[in-house]
Amino acid sequence: MRKPSYNSMTVRTEEIFENLKVDDLEDKYKEIADIVGFENLIKLVENYAGNSVYIPQKYELYRHEMYKAILDEYDGTNIKRLATDYGISEKTVYNILRDHLFKKKKSSGKGQLEGQISLLDLIT
Repeated sequence: MRKPSYNSMTVRTEEIFENLKVDDLEDKYKEIADIVGFENLIKLVENYAGNSVYIPQKYELYRHEMYKAILDEYDGTNIKRLATDYGISEKTVYNILRDHLFKKKKSSGKGQLEGQISLLDLIT
């Protein structure tokens, strides 16, 4: 008969796990349960047990939407205001615009008209 591995759950250990409550947890796991909730801690354990999980900075969660807002609000004259409003540098606003224009130009397949000056020429 095969001996169960460390991570295998027996009928008895499954029963203990099913009856587990927050108060039964070690302090380091109680802290996580306090933040995400006990049921969500159980979901994390069931899905990611033994793995490292990267928790992004808050900025990473809203960055894409912030960039879209900057692109929507940009009128050709308001880089300084956008930088102030969004708490980023003017260089970052320029980079957002440059990256967007580069992607747009690359995906459109169309180049500039002969003699036309691009925004990239002005900011680089």
